[in-house]
Order: sequence, then structure tokens, then C-alpha cells
Amino acid sequence: MHSLLPPANQAGIPLPKTPQNPATFEDIGQAVQYLRALDWTRVGPHPNPATNREIGEAEVYKTSLILSCMFGPTAPPWLAGLRAHIQNVQAATDADLRNDTNAIRSTDDTALLTDDEQQITSHEEALEGGSGA
Repeated sequence: MHSLLPPANQAGIPLPKTPQNPATFEDIGQAVQYLRALDWTRVGPHPNPATNREIGEAEVYKTSLILSCMFGPTAPPWLAGLRAHIQNVQAATDADLRNDTNAIRSTDDTALLTDDEQQITSHEEALEGGSGA
């Protein structure tokens, strides 16, 4: 989420006070007024009208306040559950990869045997055309 601090502007419009986190309806109302004031600098003659970027940043700021009001300073509960599930899957995958890597490293490539004790051709022998037996 974007910062809950009001974005600066070059149009000379005073910034709203720093909002609470999560934002209150009062904070959101001030963000709406700030955005409208920036828009007004573009309507009539103004020595330094707000830029598109300033309008966009003010809109993102207003939306960030609305989202913080809806969900609070933390993520919604369903997102925490999803995050925990992803972390568990990642940990299991990492463990499997470590186990597979260790098994590969501990295997003597020249002494691979089948269940009936027959020698399996090593990678190097297969490339050289050897039989391995």
C-alpha cells in the first residue's frame, strides 16, 4: 500500500493534516477536499496549476486512505491465511529440493546398481559408449 502521507504539490495548495492509521472518515474527507482543490487550480487562471502527476498522486493518496479505513493497518484475515499456506508450501518445496540435492551429491555415479545388483552405466560411460558391466 502507498504511504498514508499527503503528497506535496507545486500549486501552493496546503497539505491536509497527517491522517491516522487506519484513516478516519474525517481523514478521507480532507483527502477529497485536497484533491478538489488541486483540480480547481486547473479550471481557471492559476499561476501554477496542478500537474497530472500531482492529481494522480492525490487520487492514490485518497484511495490509500479508503483502503486503510476498510482493512485497518493490517491485511485482511483471509490474506494472512493465504500467506501462511504459501510459506508452508515454499518450506516443503525447499526441504524437498535440499533432500534431492543431498541424495544426488551422496550418490557415487560410478557405482549405481539396480535392485538385482546389476551395474547401471554411469553418465560418463554412456557418453563414451561403455557398457558399465
